[in-house]
Amino acid sequence: NIQVFVRFSRLLREIVGKIRRNPVRPFWFFPEKPGCRLAFLKIHGMFIVLICVQIFCICYNMRPFFSIVMACCDVEPYIREAVESVTKQSFGDWECICGVEESKDRTEDILREMASADPRIRIFTHPRSGSCSATRNVGTDMARGEYVIFLDGDDTIAEGSLARLHDKIAACPGADLYPCEIIACTEGTDKREIRENYPPES
Repeated sequence: NIQVFVRFSRLLREIVGKIRRNPVRPFWFFPEKPGCRLAFLKIHGMFIVLICVQIFCICYNMRPFFSIVMACCDVEPYIREAVESVTKQSFGDWECICGVEESKDRTEDILREMASADPRIRIFTHPRSGSCSATRNVGTDMARGEYVIFLDGDDTIAEGSLARLHDKIAACPGADLYPCEIIACTEGTDKREIRENYPPES
């Protein structure tokens, strides 16, 4: 998993950087006798390997910040652009869970091609239900992220949206819902409408 290795290497670089900035070389670091020195280096090497394994396990179990659940059904003309709007985000701590309802076009083929290039993209299939709610529910159950975002297979997410949303959450943590605006476009025309996606006042 590329995401795991990225986190692993990041933590390892931080540890190495701290060691370089604060070197500690006690008198026993390199024993004088060659035999003792070899035995010490073996033990020292095993200790480093164990630390690396522990860091790797921690990274593997870390949850992505966002889980983007995407319901897809017969959206071949749009699906590549929809997924690319996620993969091109400047904020990269996410997973994209794509639920494909029995499509008659190449929607699933395109998704599997894109998933082979980016392990953060996960795919599952679901019977056609006439509503995206069932697919979203399955995707939500699969989600590992701290926050879930719903995105349809014929929609896109604006550039930099995840970074701005992350900053909003960091500035006001603990909320159950973080709404945002939606730009609705009418297909075949230049008509664009900004809709506020806020819950009704109680």
